[in-house]
Amino acid sequence: MQPFKIFSHLYSDVDLNPPKTMKKLFLVLITFVLSMNVHASHIAGQTITLQYTGTPNTYIIKSQIYRDCAGVPGPNSIVITFNDGPFPQATTYNVALNLVSQQVLPSFTCAPTTPLLCINGYGLEVFDYIGTVVLPYASSDWHFWYTNCCRNVSTTLVSNGDFVCEAILDNLNFPTNSLPEFTPINTPYFCINQPAVFPNYAIDVDGDSIVYSLIPARESSGSGFVNCAYNSPFTETNFISSSTPHFFDTFTGIASFTPNLNQTGVMVVLASEYRNGVFIGSTMRDIVVQTTNGIYTPNQITGNVFIDLNNDSIKNGLDYGIKNLFVQSTPLYSYHISNVNGDYSMYIANGPHSVNMSPLPSWFSVSPANYNFNFTVAGSTASGNDFAVYPIPGTTELELSMSINPVRPQVRTSLLLNVKNLGSDFAAGNLVLTLPDSVNFDSASVTPNSIIGNLVSWSLPTINLLQSFSVMVWVVADSGLVIGDSVYFEASVTASPGTDINPSNNLAAGWVDVINSFDPNIKTVFPSGTVPQSSILSGQPLTYQIEFENTGNANALTVRLTDILPMEVKLSSIEILSASHSYTTQIIYPRQLEFTFSGINLPPTSVDPIHSKGYIIFKVTPENYLNVGTVIANEANIYFDNNPPVITPMAEVVVVGTTGIAESNNTASNSLFIYPNPTQDRVNIEMQGAESGKYAVSLYSVDGKLINALSIQKQKEQPLQLDLSNTDKGIYIIIVSKDNSVWSSKVVRN
Repeated sequence: MQPFKIFSHLYSDVDLNPPKTMKKLFLVLITFVLSMNVHASHIAGQTITLQYTGTPNTYIIKSQIYRDCAGVPGPNSIVITFNDGPFPQATTYNVALNLVSQQVLPSFTCAPTTPLLCINGYGLEVFDYIGTVVLPYASSDWHFWYTNCCRNVSTTLVSNGDFVCEAILDNLNFPTNSLPEFTPINTPYFCINQPAVFPNYAIDVDGDSIVYSLIPARESSGSGFVNCAYNSPFTETNFISSSTPHFFDTFTGIASFTPNLNQTGVMVVLASEYRNGVFIGSTMRDIVVQTTNGIYTPNQITGNVFIDLNNDSIKNGLDYGIKNLFVQSTPLYSYHISNVNGDYSMYIANGPHSVNMSPLPSWFSVSPANYNFNFTVAGSTASGNDFAVYPIPGTTELELSMSINPVRPQVRTSLLLNVKNLGSDFAAGNLVLTLPDSVNFDSASVTPNSIIGNLVSWSLPTINLLQSFSVMVWVVADSGLVIGDSVYFEASVTASPGTDINPSNNLAAGWVDVINSFDPNIKTVFPSGTVPQSSILSGQPLTYQIEFENTGNANALTVRLTDILPMEVKLSSIEILSASHSYTTQIIYPRQLEFTFSGINLPPTSVDPIHSKGYIIFKVTPENYLNVGTVIANEANIYFDNNPPVITPMAEVVVVGTTGIAESNNTASNSLFIYPNPTQDRVNIEMQGAESGKYAVSLYSVDGKLINALSIQKQKEQPLQLDLSNTDKGIYIIIVSKDNSVWSSKVVRN
């Protein structure tokens, strides 16, 4: 790994060690003063990143500016300055970014998590700016920066001088590279004497490696920038007073600490990206970190969502609650998914709000359409805000979804089948699971009505409106399967009585990879690897399963799962299908899904290997505008009590063309042939009927992570060649594309 590198030629380092005569009393006094006025009228944080547009030297440049809710709102535009050499000798350029959105961040405080309004000076608001920059030429050392007077007053820094945020880009050696982009955060307000975890994740669309580090805050000085001076005993790595040692994970960007004073600190996280061990760019997030006693109390709205069979808008008689319905407040969003009884509860700030449900199919009517509130006193409650869902009879509609773990030879593997009644009539029917020839049925949570060869079937009981029937199935794969194989599962459902209005969602099918050993804390997605664009357009969901296992040495009293959903999926389509233990669900604005297993008392594997495990399964629907080549990437964070999180590997799928899977269509005119396969180094790639020209070749791991992407010139009647000698042993997916044609196949590197 290269040493810290960001604007090194602009630095004029200062001594971070104050005089030894500085007394601890100074820290106490400054902490006391700041605790009386912890809010400021200046900038509280910023990020800068660049995204390649596909046109040489042209980038979308984005910046987020955070301001304290007691401060001055962000401007309508900002100017980013950049150059490619020593400053001030090098020529500088400017690019204007326009304000496109602003939102108040939810809070990390010991008060209930809620999107805050900027009232009483509490909270942070983020302003999003976007512009387009055309670099005058390619350079290995483009530097971008933004300065503003001034930063928030803090316990950490000696002064609150100019705020400086920086980024670096090498587009000479890596002309199509995009910089990492930090994911959304909650307001970094943490509770005194409570363990705090602050995630600083960044996503790199090119799949480059990211190394995180804590760096000094920066400020202007003459014609350059210098490190800010820190009050003793603070440094860039000891940015806030903590009763436990600071922990910072350079692989994930997660910071952990236990604040013990009322204070305001400054944390600066550098995200450096590397490709094949070579530094190619960096971005940073400079942000305030503040402690609180949880003095803000939000308002609470509660209610119930129920099937109103007699259409009287009152829950009575045979009416019943509906789970998995999405309830939200606008304009400042708070979300909730109704629980198994149909109950929902959300926290919102003072001001005007409208609470409504996500739209249901046209054969349901909802009363009322929404509830309106205008809270003026924090801590108010409003109960009984029920939504009555009345079915308009005459529609039969069943929906089938499936979730499957990766298959391991001679090891029991579970899969979940879920049938939901989306119609307005009560419905039953038949469910059939077709197993691959090399996979055998073992058992099921609901005894099948018949097993004939590889066909396993169930007669469905009557399913209530907007309710589900689920069955967990365990199968065992043959010993003859090896790493590199894939097996195909298929399930179908037919409704009875009536004719299903939408038969396209009565089938669930897909390939599952054969693996061997694996991490017990993992997130998987079905379908895995690739998904045809036609399936995206038809609304086929992605089913995710998060599995966790206590590998520690004591019982885990609480397990918490957090999952920032990618922008490529519809937030309102979330539906929880199954879980191993009782849980609560929360959606933290803007897109963080959180499951909490309170009181789970999960024993360690060393004591009880069977009951040391748990899981949750949910599904979401991708946006229907996704193009071929889009990667839908997602990971989860698993917290056992107050320990730092276990971060799962990325669960990724790649959108491919309808004819993209050559393995299932080897006679097609656009089939893909790879040889030798397996290989130890170089492979030849042939596409039947392909002409000369440049082809985009992408290499993915079996979990969908992009390993390499390049453009290769094909000569007539000659195969493309791809060198895999620098990749690890394993299974990979090769995707080749040109114009509107896409081919894909698997290759084994041994």
